[in-house]
Amino acid sequence: MFKVVVVFDSYSGFTEKMADVVVEGARSVKNVEVDLLKWGTPFSIAMLNEADAIILGSPVIYGGISTEMKSFLNIIQELVVSRRLSLTGKIGSAFGSYTFSGDWVIRELSEKMEALGIRIVAPAVSVVDGMGRQQPIRLHETTRQKCFEFGRTIAEHIGR
Repeated sequence: MFKVVVVFDSYSGFTEKMADVVVEGARSVKNVEVDLLKWGTPFSIAMLNEADAIILGSPVIYGGISTEMKSFLNIIQELVVSRRLSLTGKIGSAFGSYTFSGDWVIRELSEKMEALGIRIVAPAVSVVDGMGRQQPIRLHETTRQKCFEFGRTIAEHIGR
């Protein structure tokens, strides 16, 4: 079995809905197991060592990735520098949502992943969160399809 780990942060719930569909896409590939982890809930960083692919998701807040995702990346950076975590040879990409502008921020998240040693195998996916904090949160069908294909594409690249 191959392992995909999806770590995300979400404020309004929109990025979380995206994460759920990314996971569906990755799980649609045979011999792929997926863990979905919301930053802020306890999980072992060792899960990243065991992963074949890592996918990160963040909302764009005031022109940047969320404070929580920045914190996660700083922790990961420290672990890589201290050689307690190796991301070399892993694949992945990033996704996220923004309200006004910020698709470039999600591309920057992918670049940060690449700097940590993760090989980016799919373009970052960013979509406009037109829902704000409206309930219930629903993804438009084109967004849903984009997220599903994104997860599936990354999972299909494992072992290549």
